[in-house]
Amino acid sequence: MIKIKHIKIIAPILAAVIIVVVIIVATSGVRERSEKEKAVDAVSQIGILNVGLRADLGSLCTFNTETGEYEGLEKDVIDEVIYRMFGDDMIVTYVQVNSKTKDALIKTGELDIALGASIVTETSLIKYTSPFFTDGSAFLVKQGAMSSQKGLHGKTIAIVQGSYVAREAGDDVTKLEEYLATFGITADLKIYASYPEAMSALGGGHVEAICANETYLKLFGKKGMLILPERFLPQEYCVETRSSLATFSSAMSDVIEEMKSDGTMDALIDVWDLVDYYTLEES
Repeated sequence: MIKIKHIKIIAPILAAVIIVVVIIVATSGVRERSEKEKAVDAVSQIGILNVGLRADLGSLCTFNTETGEYEGLEKDVIDEVIYRMFGDDMIVTYVQVNSKTKDALIKTGELDIALGASIVTETSLIKYTSPFFTDGSAFLVKQGAMSSQKGLHGKTIAIVQGSYVAREAGDDVTKLEEYLATFGITADLKIYASYPEAMSALGGGHVEAICANETYLKLFGKKGMLILPERFLPQEYCVETRSSLATFSSAMSDVIEEMKSDGTMDALIDVWDLVDYYTLEES
């Protein structure tokens, strides 16, 4: 009988606790939406967004000298995001950037938003949205040299300084070395300052392969070269904003997720004949 009394006492308490938790969660969600709405309204009041875009990324983004317009997946994505948030009530100024100036102009506040195969990095001065596209890493070799990554054992592979595959994975090994080790492949890595230099090394026979994201390999690859079939080390591309727009960045993430859910993102990716490797695992 004592146990029954305890149950009778505890049950209402548990019910009350559950109700309180539900209220707190619901209130938190409303508060978060309110903060995002305020952030969007603040940007709307300014009425202008300075957006950095690269002109050297092929189907991701390029500049059409005939039309004087930027073209590519990243241009279409940011246009759609801005339209869904502000309709036609926003002036957008596009600024040409490169891999170095993109982040620098965001940090100084000269740009509000920037795109350009942007991957999350550890910095407090830049905020990143949810990824809108996932690129896959791959190997570029001379045609006829090999048909799969197994042929890379004992060979020399070129990687570019600062690239994703060259990042440290821990224990003084790069992400690429860690990946190769899972397949029992041992190779020498040679670091180059730029993709053109790495391509020249492959063409001149100084290395047997180049490892980079598929976008860059297609962009810089030359006749007589072949991209091997394996895809690995996914690279998620995001929209960058300056740190003072952190809540606005979160609101943009909501729009990006909405575009993924309603099929818009897939449609834009198809327009530019790109492959989204979002199902790839890190290793």
